Amino acid sequence: MAVQRFAALEIVTIAVIGIGFFAVCTITGSYLEKSFAEYKGRELLVAESFTNKLDDYESFDDATMELSEEVRTVLDKAYGEDGYLRASVLEASNDGYNVVLAVGKAGNIKQESYYKGKVLSLVKNSLEKKLVSYDVVNSERSLAVAVDNDSKMPKRVLVVELAMDEVTEAKDAVSSKAIIYALCGWFAASLLLLIVVLLQDLEWKRVIKTTEKISISKEGWKKPPIHTSEMQLLWNSLGEILKNVAKANYEKFKTFQAYFRFAPKSIERILEKTSISDVHTGDVVDIKGTLALAYISGDKSLKKREIISNINKKFVIMSDCQRNHEGLYLSGDGDLKRQSYMFLDSPQQAMLFGIETCMRFEENRIYDKEKALIMLHPTELTYGICGDDEQATVSVVSDEMNILKKYLRKLSQNGVRMIVTDNMPEEIRDRFSSRYIGFIEQDGKGFKLYEVLDAYPEKERRIRMKTNDKLQQALSLFYKNDYYLARNAFSEVLRECPTDGLAKWYIFRCEDYLNNQNEVDPSFALFADD
Repeated sequence: MAVQRFAALEIVTIAVIGIGFFAVCTITGSYLEKSFAEYKGRELLVAESFTNKLDDYESFDDATMELSEEVRTVLDKAYGEDGYLRASVLEASNDGYNVVLAVGKAGNIKQESYYKGKVLSLVKNSLEKKLVSYDVVNSERSLAVAVDNDSKMPKRVLVVELAMDEVTEAKDAVSSKAIIYALCGWFAASLLLLIVVLLQDLEWKRVIKTTEKISISKEGWKKPPIHTSEMQLLWNSLGEILKNVAKANYEKFKTFQAYFRFAPKSIERILEKTSISDVHTGDVVDIKGTLALAYISGDKSLKKREIISNINKKFVIMSDCQRNHEGLYLSGDGDLKRQSYMFLDSPQQAMLFGIETCMRFEENRIYDKEKALIMLHPTELTYGICGDDEQATVSVVSDEMNILKKYLRKLSQNGVRMIVTDNMPEEIRDRFSSRYIGFIEQDGKGFKLYEVLDAYPEKERRIRMKTNDKLQQALSLFYKNDYYLARNAFSEVLRECPTDGLAKWYIFRCEDYLNNQNEVDPSFALFADD
């Protein structure tokens, strides 16, 4: 860019210097020619006595030799022997002035109409000013005209044609000096332009680098020393642009941040898209992973607004735990009591999510007047986007999830904190403390349920571990229709662990079957007849 600017300025400089050179030479040459013509013309004043008697002659035929010598004498006195080209005495006629006497080396003066017109004009000028008239014919010749100043319309005039050789030499000398000055001026101007362009180029490079930093959102730039008001204005404008862009970006960020809270997270990851902008309504995908169903109930003694605030505290805890273990939020019910998450990569991360959530609920005393439950179930479900260009929402379709959701509240009401189904790999379950608590079935599908004991405080975990053998024995009796012994076994479990709500539920179920043996068709599934 610097080379282009320099070339453009150099062309302008050459044009300006060339025009100046031409103007100087033309004006100087014209001035020299006029000065020379004036100088030479005034020398013809010595011929005044001769011109005053030109009209006295009736005819030039008898006096030609005498007049010729007299003309030479006058001109030699005025210009010297070689100081003029030719001289002529012109006599008026019907078509102007014609030559009647000629002296000098160049012969007669030219008879072209141009010269005749020029001579006639000079004669009129001499009569008006009562002086010798002179004028430049061209760059090689000039004319001087002398007339009888006492005559109103002279019959004869003296015309002298002078060479402009001296002027030509002077003009050549002026041109030579002008060329030298023009070259020096061009060199100085070019050097100055080069320095200015290089300085401007450095400033422009600073602007370009700074603009590049700004374009890629780099910070830490500062304004360099400024040498021109235009560049100062440019930097100030750049600073204002940056401020406006930063303000617009901040407002945009705050707007995106506000919308981001209401948008489902990691949609692009679930749908295997590059970015959220590639997600469109109607996109559907089948995903495999560990489904985490969460159920949280509020304190019914609270007001409606307080209930929402209370549930929000639990939602914040679960969201934080979900992010800690790289889970994905799927969807939730309108009242936020039921939430669903998905862990695509690791069932163990899902287990850690459930345990951490329960522990933090315990720390926040959520279990005092409220209930909360986490259920984990490895499965496959269909995930899609429904809506239009203005509004869209997530849709999750899974028969197994719909079945399991129905048991969340019952399990939570019976004091269970964390459940995994038999779909959870056994090697994952064995890494944590768990116990079998029964099964559920609906529409031909059934799942065994295991209670994760690590979700309880250490003291209660030990009690439940200690009573696990008795619980398994009671369940075995229950499945054998030995409700009497099963009730007694469940009662022993409840005595040792009064918070075991499932043992209490089995006790009531056993009593129902004992009291209505002939009327009830017994089912061994949890909450089958509730």
